[in-house]
Amino acid sequence: MKYKFAYTQRARFFFVDMIFYPVGGKRVMKKIFLVAFVVCSTLFACVSLSSAATLSAIYEFSGVDPTQTSFEGLAFTGDTLWITSSPNSGESQLLSASLDFDGAGQVKTGEITSTTNYNVTEKFWFLDTFNPVALASDGENLFVTSNRKAFDNYMYTDVDPTGDLTRSTYDAVLSKSICNDPEGSAYLNGLVYVSCQDSKSIIAIDPTTNTVVTDASTGEPLVYYFENSLLGLGATEDALIVGEYDGAELRNLLLFDVATGEILETISLNDLFVGAESDYEQITGFAYEIDVENAGTDLRHIPDPDGIAYKDGKIYMTFEHDMRVFEISLTDDPSGSAAVPEPGTLLLIGIGLIGIAGVKRKHS
Repeated sequence: MKYKFAYTQRARFFFVDMIFYPVGGKRVMKKIFLVAFVVCSTLFACVSLSSAATLSAIYEFSGVDPTQTSFEGLAFTGDTLWITSSPNSGESQLLSASLDFDGAGQVKTGEITSTTNYNVTEKFWFLDTFNPVALASDGENLFVTSNRKAFDNYMYTDVDPTGDLTRSTYDAVLSKSICNDPEGSAYLNGLVYVSCQDSKSIIAIDPTTNTVVTDASTGEPLVYYFENSLLGLGATEDALIVGEYDGAELRNLLLFDVATGEILETISLNDLFVGAESDYEQITGFAYEIDVENAGTDLRHIPDPDGIAYKDGKIYMTFEHDMRVFEISLTDDPSGSAAVPEPGTLLLIGIGLIGIAGVKRKHS
């Protein structure tokens, strides 16, 4: 019986021996190789388990004139969605909106519930330079960033959305040398982060001191640099959501960890909006197309991630020329169920388990 058991064991691990124990190899090197293989297999399997993103709903607003209204910065306080509007013509306004989260189907309704004109005194000679393109919220107050284009940029902190929007002074200065062309902002862990389009960077503002956060080791402004230009900015509970574009046809949402300076996940808007198999065409039945100038001269076939907000596991995004809000869920199932491993992932896990079995056998 002992001989039969030993023979069975030898036959069972013949495949493992052939792979991991070649003739002439040294025992220590064979074990190192085997352990490295198991670790790599496990890491690849874990990477493959990352969740997908889906375009789960489109909120449509009726009676909104795109020549007078521009959906720019987004931020939530409770269930109220706040939108900064800074159109090429018309007044700069703060809009509050409600979204029909529980509506049937994937095309739902949005409603503008209030419209308030900003009364911000921001002048260069006789020109009004106030351009509120970015919006962040700590859950109660709003933080508004003005993109003054050719001049230094301003941020107005602790703006009460239900109170007086008249402001004669700004709170923080975003020097063009630090942040050229701000486009988005988000509140995370007590700081207001601002994305800078032309600088391809993100900086942080401390709203308690209204100063740019500095690197403790160098004393210089803390700046995160990216490969491509940046637009909108939002935040989950522990990461920034960064709108990225390359000036051509690439549009992404990046989940960015400010603690490590690493991109955790890339969500391709091209995949969600472009092509017959895209979520957008599956929902609407039409290819995405927006007339930017309302004159038929500048048609866009993928939205820019201009405004970004986050609520309950979903990203809400707008394109300033498109009077809709897009809801993007961060899991395969918008209800929040876990992602299912792909066949390739299961194969990697299986190989890893075989390797573990080989290690155990050699130590027995």
